[in-house]
Amino acid sequence: MAKRLEMLGFTFTGADSETLALSQDKYRVKVLLEQAGIPTPAWRIFHDGEPCAWDRFPAIVKPMNEHCSAGITRESVVLNQTELENRILFILDTYQQPAMVEDFIDGREFHVSVWGNEKLTVLPVAACAAEVAGISYGQMGSMFVRLAARRHPVFGKMSEPQNAAKKQSAIKRSRAKRASSFKEPQAS
Repeated sequence: MAKRLEMLGFTFTGADSETLALSQDKYRVKVLLEQAGIPTPAWRIFHDGEPCAWDRFPAIVKPMNEHCSAGITRESVVLNQTELENRILFILDTYQQPAMVEDFIDGREFHVSVWGNEKLTVLPVAACAAEVAGISYGQMGSMFVRLAARRHPVFGKMSEPQNAAKKQSAIKRSRAKRASSFKEPQAS
């Protein structure tokens, strides 16, 4: 939609079409973040017919070229080799694209938005809370409950060091994306 709006000359808010395309390509984003020295969970891309050489569990398996949590369900978090192989096959067959496998990092999720071009401003950090009928936010400890939940940002309190660290990380990620000039990254 953003590309179409740009072609028609409309002004709109949000990311431009190139940034949206980049954000959908998990491989390119991972490589850019690594090149910028920003830590990410261990990861690997699996293509059709490739052996499932991964031995770190729990892991999360997702389509390589989707966003907005498309393809992520309770079954995405795998705890052993059999679950991993089944989920990779599911992604390959259902989404007709490679599967990305990453270390599953259990914990709170945050959204950190950055505003601006040359001068970057970090907007308030939003912690993601899940909304599940009959389950309070305090009971959201289980990774499987959180994956099944509908998520929305909640502006919660964090310690000043946590807030500052998340803001610095967001600025580094934003600059890494801009510095890429959307060149094809080299695999590491």
